Amino acid sequence: MNTEFIVPEKYEFKTVIPIEVDRLVDLKVKVRKKINQLQDNRFKCILINYYINNKTFEQIAEIIHYSKAQTMRMHGYALDILEKMILNAINDIE
Repeated sequence: MNTEFIVPEKYEFKTVIPIEVDRLVDLKVKVRKKINQLQDNRFKCILINYYINNKTFEQIAEIIHYSKAQTMRMHGYALDILEKMILNAINDIE
C-alpha cells in the first residue's frame, strides 16, 4: 500500500482531495473490520475508540472502568493480537 502523498499543483486539489478522502474512508472501514475480528470486547472498545473515534486513553479508561495505565497496557496487547491476525492472514494468502 502506498502511503506517500505527493503534493499536487494548485488546480489539482479539486480532484485530489476527494480521492484522498475516499481512500482514507475506505482505510477506516478496513481497520474497523479487522478490529471487529478480535474476540475480546475490551480490546475492540479500546482500539475503536482510540483509532476510529479519536478518544484519549483517559476517556477510554473511564468507558471501560480501568485505570489509564491498564488501558494503555491492554492497548498494547490488543495491537499485538491484531498484528498476529494480520500476519496470519498475509501468510495464508502466500
